[in-house]
Amino acid sequence: MNTAPRGLQSGDRATWFGLYYNISGAGFFLHPVGLELLVDHKALDPAHWTIRKVFFQGRYYESLAQLEDQFEAGLVNVVLVPDNGTGGSWSLKSQVPPGPAPPLQVHPEGPRFSVQGNRVVSSLWTFSFGLGAFSGPRIFDIRFQGERIAYELSLQEALAVYGGNSPSSLRSRYIDGGFGLGHFSSPLTHGVDCPYLATYMDWHFLLESQDPKTIHDAFCVFEQNQGLPLRRHHSDIHSHYFGGLAETVLVVRSVSTMLNYDYVWDMVFHPNGAIEVKFHATGYISSAFLFGAARRYGNQVGEHTLGTIHTHSAHFKVDLDAGGLENWVWAEDMAFDLTSVPWSPEHQIQRLRVTQKLLETEEQAAFPLGGTHPRYLYLASNHSNKWGHPRGYRIQMLSFAGEPLPRNSSMERAFSWGRYQLAVTQRKEGEPSSTSIYNLNDPWTPTVDFTDFINNETVAGTWWPG
Repeated sequence: MNTAPRGLQSGDRATWFGLYYNISGAGFFLHPVGLELLVDHKALDPAHWTIRKVFFQGRYYESLAQLEDQFEAGLVNVVLVPDNGTGGSWSLKSQVPPGPAPPLQVHPEGPRFSVQGNRVVSSLWTFSFGLGAFSGPRIFDIRFQGERIAYELSLQEALAVYGGNSPSSLRSRYIDGGFGLGHFSSPLTHGVDCPYLATYMDWHFLLESQDPKTIHDAFCVFEQNQGLPLRRHHSDIHSHYFGGLAETVLVVRSVSTMLNYDYVWDMVFHPNGAIEVKFHATGYISSAFLFGAARRYGNQVGEHTLGTIHTHSAHFKVDLDAGGLENWVWAEDMAFDLTSVPWSPEHQIQRLRVTQKLLETEEQAAFPLGGTHPRYLYLASNHSNKWGHPRGYRIQMLSFAGEPLPRNSSMERAFSWGRYQLAVTQRKEGEPSSTSIYNLNDPWTPTVDFTDFINNETVAGTWWPG
């Protein structure tokens, strides 16, 4: 199993490879044997590649020959790691007999949406979907009841940062767009990845070959009852009535399998005009050989196996067109004012009111991860509803992203988007993406540094990608 990045500074081409038991039909990721090799692959001819360092069960060696010599001399304390086969808890095979069949959704009158090529049409929503070979799922020309509300909604990058006391785990920073979040999309299994009644679509791409390739059932589109009412009220005061509406959402899903992890990407379209992005991580954890103070860097998950500490982060871009192309960013919150009670001036009360602030520059509209941000943040147009309120879209941030690398890290600029929970920038053709596929192998001199996008330009009345 290889690691990234490929070295310790710009120009390096050296990768630590961890060796695992190759257990067929189960995740080998949980079966490290404790041997890791640092391979120098800077030469264009693989015949000239060399092993620069060897790590075996807690100790470093200059070469395989040195490890062999010390082993023959009885100086290597070898921990025997058994090959336990495919019958353990690490297997995805069910450990118990199947029970009764689970509930299924049905379309009483057939599906309420259609897929024409790469375009989805429902009674409320229309949009086009696709996959970037490196960046992953993306949606374009999103319209609600015929009115465009977003030009683009797309995944930009996924990042996993690891820690540990073995060489491969202590330095791994996987910038998955460099491997290909679309390229490594996996076929969706009917009834597991998506409902049986979902509509499934193939994806065709040209990458690393002269011939096109196809991932069958790379996308699925389906409606799903949320199990909660969108709204409801039951009245038993003065008059008796009930009103309610079940919430059914339209979902576009794809899955990227990045070696051990499976990332499930959902774009969810609600009947009230809201759009939701979800990111689920499943699959297998990454692990390392357990030795020394390993528990400082994770949890023991096997007799000789450490489940290594790590974080997950993903970055999305949305180019909103709220009521037109000219938009303003507003922050709203609440505050208490001390005021006299109008009918009893000798008494005072804390009165709650709305606060508003126009965010005019990119710096004002960039919110650091873990910092405070407005209770309500919305993008407003210069058009008003019939009560005089600007038409707009609220941006609601529900994020559990891992802590970003410290800024004094030599690699942090390669994924500096991780500093922010939300950043509003002026739309530019020269800033199409927050990252680059080349940031994976040279994070020390990144091709794209997202912080360069935030340079105090105005975001008042401008096109807006987030």
